[in-house]
Amino acid sequence: MGRGILIAFGVTATVAGAVVLIAKPDATKNVVQLGRHAGLLDEPPPPPESFDLVVDVSEGSSGGVRENVEQTIGVILERMSATPGSVLRVIAQGARVANAAVVSMVQSTTPTRNNQKARAAHAKRFIATSHELLMKAMEPVFAASPLVWQSPIAETIQWAALLSLPPGLPPGTARHIIVISDTHEATKEFGDFACGPLPSPPEFIKRLHGRDVLMPKSLEGIRIHFTFTEPHASPRRTCPPMTIARINAIRMLWTAAMKRANAAETTFETGVVTFRTHAEQGDDHVSIP
Repeated sequence: MGRGILIAFGVTATVAGAVVLIAKPDATKNVVQLGRHAGLLDEPPPPPESFDLVVDVSEGSSGGVRENVEQTIGVILERMSATPGSVLRVIAQGARVANAAVVSMVQSTTPTRNNQKARAAHAKRFIATSHELLMKAMEPVFAASPLVWQSPIAETIQWAALLSLPPGLPPGTARHIIVISDTHEATKEFGDFACGPLPSPPEFIKRLHGRDVLMPKSLEGIRIHFTFTEPHASPRRTCPPMTIARINAIRMLWTAAMKRANAAETTFETGVVTFRTHAEQGDDHVSIP
């Protein structure tokens, strides 16, 4: 019997065995795992996700640095390339929440062919074309002048959270809000984190809730990522030094506010955003009173 016939016989036997197993209760999962282990079946991609990138371009903020936005978009697009159907919306933060706007949006697609080489080429094209499109859409934002000192971070996060899921994404889709900002809220309603006296966490939450901002459950299931939070001296001469104690106090304010709003996760990065794996995200259980 020729070698090719032997191979064909082996594959046929495997498939036949699979049919027998499928006929048994709870056997389907075992058959699928066997096929993937043998290389006969591909691992399914992770489910799609929704990403809202908030860019704070107020005076002195890290969102006004083009390279920071470029890096962040690149990282998000790379993650999206492995999760067909995922959507990224880029949001420009304005001097007031009423000025916030979705600048551009892209959605990842499924490659037409499923072999590894085709998937890699598809991902490369998606990342390159989408990156160019999004950065071009940001040009008017970077070019706008003069920069303003007002920075309504809390209200802009709330605004982004209130956006409906992009078309095609089912209820329950994992959501991320990534904020490129120095985290220095600067509004008369909630405080001037760079230069003014800092409220206590309870007082900050009280101010927010007094204006229906970041209310309980308003961020339920949403992951908040503050990025490029590297401390810097304020351009305003009257501001106190940005000490480690003040930096930690500002983070405590945001952490308390996000927890009260039932965010699934709150992270701070001095550089570009990093995401947990899909398996780690799946282990989360949000139950914050």
